[in-house]
Amino acid sequence: SCRVSRKSGAHHGEEFFMVPKFVGLLVCVLSMSAVACGREESLNIIEQPEFNQSSALVPDVEAEFAGRAISLKVFGLAGAHEAAQRDGWNRRLTVYFLSVPGRVHQNWWPLSVGTEIRIDYAQYQNSAELFNEQANRISRAQNVPILYLSPPAVFGSTGEYSDIYSASGIGFLNSAIDQLVEEFGADEVILVGQSSAGNIVGNLLPLRSDVGCAVISSAPLDLVAHEGFSSSHDHYLGAVSPLNPIEQVSLISPNDDRIVYVGYSETDQIVGPSYQIEYAQLLAASGHNVILQSAEAVDRWGHD
Repeated sequence: SCRVSRKSGAHHGEEFFMVPKFVGLLVCVLSMSAVACGREESLNIIEQPEFNQSSALVPDVEAEFAGRAISLKVFGLAGAHEAAQRDGWNRRLTVYFLSVPGRVHQNWWPLSVGTEIRIDYAQYQNSAELFNEQANRISRAQNVPILYLSPPAVFGSTGEYSDIYSASGIGFLNSAIDQLVEEFGADEVILVGQSSAGNIVGNLLPLRSDVGCAVISSAPLDLVAHEGFSSSHDHYLGAVSPLNPIEQVSLISPNDDRIVYVGYSETDQIVGPSYQIEYAQLLAASGHNVILQSAEAVDRWGHD
């Protein structure tokens, strides 16, 4: 409960307010907002409805974890199947995790304290159907089966946004990969992720023995350090049981044939390069084959 503090005065036993009433009311509203709105509960996700409406035309895979089931969209499934059926396929299936194309805005108005994430699918042609066609063309042209797997709650997938950064989200995505590997008859998988999707790759590595190669780019691989670098990105820690990739390194099984690529930009304004470098160094110190490389980003934030 919120009450304006009182105490007895030194003279005549009178009571007086420690703070004026209107200040006390403001403090009360602010404290209630902070308590009532945890990081996860204070997230406000704003998406473009056109993309999600057209996502009904895109195939999905039913994923299960801890008694829950959700549907994850798989872009490029038809083209990947065509590439896998051609002669010379090395039985490696590439799974590219889609990063959340969002812009973070923190709202400090007392009655609506929280983080707002505006998700913009412009780079995906604003249409799930068009993006799916583009994904199909890539596999056909490259003669390599590449799937673009959507995390929970975005790109038309069901689930909750906080799943993306949590053990539950990794469980769902791992379940989806199991089914796709079986469907294609693949022997190995290549996991690829940029930005928030790079976290997914880092958190999946300890769970899978069939990863022949992993590519991680511009990813917040240490969530605690990332919050210090960009305070508006504390929604990463708003997940239930968030998984921090840098804390998972010791759980990754050795594989002399596997290579992990870590790419970063020294001018990145969204994700700090230092903890990406530290993640790669920890991998190398644990005996994993790591290629760490800096590259100039193509966007104005030095990120993509």
